[in-house]
Parts: sequence; structure tokens; C-alpha cells
Amino acid sequence: RKLQLTRGIVAAVADHAAAFQNGSYFFIVSDGFFGERIEQVVFDGGAVAAQKDIAELEKELAVQNVAISIYGLHEKINDAYFAILLADAKKSSLELLKEELLAKLDILESQVRNGLATESNLDILKAELLKAEQELAETAADREAAGEVLGEYVGLRITKYTTFGLPKPAYQPNKKSE
Repeated sequence: RKLQLTRGIVAAVADHAAAFQNGSYFFIVSDGFFGERIEQVVFDGGAVAAQKDIAELEKELAVQNVAISIYGLHEKINDAYFAILLADAKKSSLELLKEELLAKLDILESQVRNGLATESNLDILKAELLKAEQELAETAADREAAGEVLGEYVGLRITKYTTFGLPKPAYQPNKKSE
């Protein structure tokens, strides 16, 4: 059978029996005795090379998409982290303001009792104190929300008791040794 098949291939090549299908040239060999057909691509018009190039480009595109996703995730983590730091700083500032307003409120209440200040001055100060307390509540809610977001991204439970610090700067200029 191998001998007959080989003779059939040689005969097909000798007769230049070729076919054109889907942009490719094929040698077609038919062995009349066994009724088998063998096809061999001789020229594909660059289709195989183009398919390899497309596969390589698709792979590079997938890698770039992963890199973009990682960058986006990194950015979201940074946003949540710095939102927590900002909320903590704002909370400290608002607590100092509240302490200062409470001290002024005590003084102003004493002045109202002694007739040195009016009730309207006391009401204005109480409104400022209420505003500071509302901002403190908003800041606590903002910190909690940012903590939940950060916790989801990093897989940790972040509570109002979790402390954060400023990261070290990525760039530090060279210091000359003295």
C-alpha cells in the first residue's frame, strides 16, 4: 500500500494535479486502488503566518488589558487609602474645633448669665458647634465607606479602630554626604 501511495503522490506531482481552495493551493493525490485522498498544502497565500500573527497580537492585547486592569485596581486602592487618611486628618481638625467651640460656649454662657453677652451670640456659637458635630459624623461615615472599599480590595477587615500612616515617598533626592 505504501508503494502504491508513493507512486500516486509522484504521479500527482508529475502531472501537476493541484487544486485551489480558500486561498490555498493543494496537491491532491487519489489512489484508485484504495480510494484514499491525500491533501498537502503547497501554498496558502500567507494565511498560516497571518493566523500566527493574529494569535500573537491577541496575546499581547490580553497582556495589556491585564496591565490596565491592575493599574486601575492600584489606583482605586490608593484612592480608598488616601480617603481614609484625609478623613482621619479632617476628624482630628474637627475634634480640635469642637473642643475650642465648647470652651468658648462655657465662657459665653457665663457672659450671658452676667449680662455681658446676648442670647443671639450664644445661639450662633451653638449652631457652629452643631455644624462641627455634623461634619464629624459625615467624616466618620466617609472613613467607614472608604475602609469598606479598601477592605474589599485587599481582603482585610478595616474598622474605625484600624490606624493608617502616611506612606514613605517613592522619590527621595540624593543627599550629599558631608
